[in-house]
Amino acid sequence: MAWKRVAALFITCQALHYTPTKHTSRRHRIRMRATATAARPAKLDTLVTAMAGLPDDKYRYKQLLHWAQEAPSLPASDQIESNKVPGCLSTVYVVASLDEDGTVLLQGDSDAQLTKGLVVLLVKGLSGALPEEILSVDASFIKDCGVAASLTPGRNNGFVNMLGVVKAKVAALSGGTVGGAIDVDALSAKLAALQPTAVEASGSGVRVVAACFEGLAPEKRQALVNAVLGPDADGVEVVCETPGEAGS
Repeated sequence: MAWKRVAALFITCQALHYTPTKHTSRRHRIRMRATATAARPAKLDTLVTAMAGLPDDKYRYKQLLHWAQEAPSLPASDQIESNKVPGCLSTVYVVASLDEDGTVLLQGDSDAQLTKGLVVLLVKGLSGALPEEILSVDASFIKDCGVAASLTPGRNNGFVNMLGVVKAKVAALSGGTVGGAIDVDALSAKLAALQPTAVEASGSGVRVVAACFEGLAPEKRQALVNAVLGPDADGVEVVCETPGEAGS
């Protein structure tokens, strides 16, 4: 019934702090999906479910842009190389600190509005969580939001990098490591089959630049890397870029 769709939309918008345009409920069907996982912090789960419940990709983009517009800019003192996220098409900074109760506080910024919206999604969803909760988050949650399919491969890879840097900073704050040490040389030897132009450490994993990724969707790039690495791919976050995306 129409009133049920209206109620569902307003529940979604309350979670996102977003005001819909008039008569939205008459034109769209609300698609709420259960996306909660044990490894996902509660606040992030709420945002993922709310984003998935928006009518379509246009509204998800509007929400990301709205977050970007309302979020404060990072002070110039925090816009430094050590806070910069590598492998992003735009400039992105992430800052992490521990609150007195041991939970994590995040801040972030970008010079591109859509990318900044993705940063704010991480900031809103992960701030207030415990370090171990953040370290267990998988970047695949962006697919559950209903956003990943509409992002360019470069932005998808950039998002993985953002989460990787957040994890690395949180691990450093808590005196731990992210998934253990990664043997980049060993991975490079296997990845040579892809004829990459670069293989380097990136956040909690590796960044691979190869021409063979051209024209492939992010999930197909990942599947190709997983096929080459075999069991060594377990627990390793891989950012896949073409030479053009990497600025080579």
